Amino acid sequence: MPEELRLNVRIDVPGGGRDAADWDRLPAILAAPEAVLLDKRKGGGRVLLFAFEPSDREGRKGKVVVRVEFSVRHRGRTRVSNSIRSSGYVKVANLSEAAHYEPLAGELE
Repeated sequence: MPEELRLNVRIDVPGGGRDAADWDRLPAILAAPEAVLLDKRKGGGRVLLFAFEPSDREGRKGKVVVRVEFSVRHRGRTRVSNSIRSSGYVKVANLSEAAHYEPLAGELE
């Protein structure tokens, strides 16, 4: 793959905010989330929220927030990157706020 087309993935998630069992399932969660939402509060940036059913959090949904396709300078070159920005657990009502999130795929139950 040409260097300029390769996407870099960086994980910027501080400790806490998720169970180890859910963190171990991260590839499966990103491949098949319960829902994908666009975070409309992030200005011009592309920020996606992947919602999932957590291992052990009754009444809450798990979330992984990913900033996608943003430019970074590395060794004098501009590259496109994706980065996990945060993760944690939230009430379903918080993810249903139309002013903050636009559903792109799936459905929250």
